Amino acid sequence: NRIYEDAYENVKNFLETARGGALDLTFARPLVGDIIKSLSRNVDALVTLSLLKKTDEYTYAHSVNVTIFAVAFANFLGMPDDRLHNVGLAGLLHDLGKAAIPLAVLNKPGKLTDEEFALVKSHPVEGWKMLRQGSGVEPAVLDACLHHHEKVDGTGYPDRLGNDKLSTIARMAAICDVYD
Repeated sequence: NRIYEDAYENVKNFLETARGGALDLTFARPLVGDIIKSLSRNVDALVTLSLLKKTDEYTYAHSVNVTIFAVAFANFLGMPDDRLHNVGLAGLLHDLGKAAIPLAVLNKPGKLTDEEFALVKSHPVEGWKMLRQGSGVEPAVLDACLHHHEKVDGTGYPDRLGNDKLSTIARMAAICDVYD
């Protein structure tokens, strides 16, 4: 519970700060490390807690949940520890680009117009741009953040990549994103 609440608050602060233009990722690696350690102790506890997410402030809780699901998925697949961090960071940062989308559009009740939906669909590219400006973000994490809305049949966005062009981490981020 402590890890989930800490993660929630850290992601909330990070995304609010990113909306203002500053990008400080110093919290991310230790946070993902805490999630990895917690999942290694008891995978069911943290995954179950993530299913009880708050209904408001969706993006914050969603980012934490996707991190938890992605690390649990990577553990299930038997990925080595050095890849767990990249998978966790990709889950944590995948929706960073939503900080570039006006809140009136993100929180709009009802159906989005075509123009509003196109704006929301720009969030992977916007997040990728923001992360590229920072330092120390692995290429695999950048790729997953950019391509977490791609589909194996090539109908996703932003690049309409197919199965043979999608990285494992990008596919995992997409699955965990949809699952949450």
